[in-house]
Amino acid sequence: MWNKALVGKLVDWIAAKKDSLWVKWVHQIYIRDKNWHEYTPSNDSSWAWRKICKTRDDLAAAYTNGKWCFEGGVYTAKGCYMWLRGQHPRARWAKMIWNPWSIPKHIIFTWLILNDSLNTKAKLKRLGICDEAVCCLCAQDEETQLHLFSRCTISKMVFAEINKRLNLNIPREYLELGLSEEGRRCGGDPMMVIMAGMYHIWYLRNKARLEGILERPEITATRVVKEIRSRIQARIKFPLTIKDQKWYDDRFLQ
Repeated sequence: MWNKALVGKLVDWIAAKKDSLWVKWVHQIYIRDKNWHEYTPSNDSSWAWRKICKTRDDLAAAYTNGKWCFEGGVYTAKGCYMWLRGQHPRARWAKMIWNPWSIPKHIIFTWLILNDSLNTKAKLKRLGICDEAVCCLCAQDEETQLHLFSRCTISKMVFAEINKRLNLNIPREYLELGLSEEGRRCGGDPMMVIMAGMYHIWYLRNKARLEGILERPEITATRVVKEIRSRIQARIKFPLTIKDQKWYDDRFLQ
């Protein structure tokens, strides 16, 4: 859409007959005495010129009598982009995952989960890419996102170990809410630890599927704790209060 919005700038220049050598050349060679908004490019026109004309057609609804209808009639790439994008409600879970404490790769991965974009075996089977959809970790049920991160026995063991090491209590229902449609509407809260856990469960799943190696849940939990500890150390502000120091010591220095 950004490309279309930027090309739309050329469309607007032509419509407004901007005082530009290129615009004058276009009117002289291509448009001549025709109406720009009704002009049809010839079959032997260049790809670039046909692309400009196609963009003009795509933006036709935003013009009235040859003038841009928004922002006081002044065309901007941003305004065009927002018009093309349309009005969409902001996801209530956005601030939950896009925060400075979470690790960037975990943020992107969680965003993929919430948009149902992971290539689980259930999804690959629907696309005809694989013949079976049994979970790579537990081999007990169909491998969907909800099963893999919330109901799989191996995933439960991973999060149980994380809970034990970090002195937390992340219930299965909490994970399930964040992966459900209801959780997306009401703002399921995939915290830093949950995001890291799901990221490494997916890593564990890929290793089992591609290399045939199923690591012990304790190894995955260790990897999660190390990444979280490193992230906190990188962003934490010293010196800590006695309460914060105790919280950190109880979870990372045991």
